[in-house]
Amino acid sequence: MNRYYFAMTIKTRNRFIFIFFIISAAVTVLYSGILIYQLACGTFAFPALTGETAADFSLISYSPYAVLTALYFLLLYSTLVSFFLMRTFEKTQAPEIMFVAIFLLSCLCDSARLAIPLFHTYSVYSKLFHFCNTVTIFARLLAPVSLFAVVSVTELSQQQNIEKFSLIMLTGCFFIAGMIPQNSAVIMPNYMIYYNFQRTIIICSQLLNIISMTILAMTNRRAGYSQRTLKGFIMIVAGYSLTFACTNTLMLLAGGFFLSFGTYTFLKETHHQYTWNM
Repeated sequence: MNRYYFAMTIKTRNRFIFIFFIISAAVTVLYSGILIYQLACGTFAFPALTGETAADFSLISYSPYAVLTALYFLLLYSTLVSFFLMRTFEKTQAPEIMFVAIFLLSCLCDSARLAIPLFHTYSVYSKLFHFCNTVTIFARLLAPVSLFAVVSVTELSQQQNIEKFSLIMLTGCFFIAGMIPQNSAVIMPNYMIYYNFQRTIIICSQLLNIISMTILAMTNRRAGYSQRTLKGFIMIVAGYSLTFACTNTLMLLAGGFFLSFGTYTFLKETHHQYTWNM
C-alpha cells in the first residue's frame, strides 16, 4: 500500500517537473525570439528610468544590459535545473525536490519583468503591466517560502502533505501579492513597478532565509551529514537575492555564480544523501 502511494507521488511530482520544464523552455525561446526580432528590426529600447542613466562600463555602475541579462539568466536557470531534476531525481523519494521545483517557479515568475522592455508596457498603463508586476511580487514572496519548505519538509512521513503545503504556499503568496498596492508611475532600476512594503518584504524574506539555514544546519548535524548542503543553500540564497535585485555587472556575475554553483552543490549532496541511505 505504502509503496504504491509513494510511487504515485513520485510519478505526480515528475509529471509536474516535466510540465514546468516544457513551459520554462517555451517561455525562454519565446522571449529570446522576441528580443532577437526587435534587435533585428531596431525597435528594442530600454525604458527610461527616473534618476538612473547608463554610465561608462563599470562593475558597480547601473547597467540596463546587466538587468536584461539577469532576467534571461533566470529563464535559462529555471529550464536547465528543472531538466537536471528530471534526470537526477526521477526515482528518488526526496520530498524536498517538489519545493525546489516551486523555487524554480519563483525564478521563472520573476522574469515577468521582461514584459516592461519587450512589450513596452511602461509607455501606457495596462492590465498586462499590472499583472506582470503582481507575478513578480509573487515571485519575491514565493522564493524564501519555498526554500523554507525545502529544508523543513524532508521526512518521508510528510510526503502525504506535500500537495497541501504546495497549494497553500502558492495560493497564499499570490493572494498577498495581489493585495499589495502598486505605483505604476515609478519604474525601478530592475524593471519592477514600485510597490508598498518593499523593505518589510525584504527583511522578512531574509529572516526566513536565516531560519531556513539554521534548520538545515541542525538537521545535518542531527543526522550526521556533512554541511555541504548548507554551504550550497547559503549560496542559493545569496545568488537569487543578488539576481532578483540585479542592477549592475558585479551583481550579475556574483548572483549568477552563487546561484549556479550553490544549486549544483546542494542538489548533488542531497542526491548523495538519499542514495547513501537507500
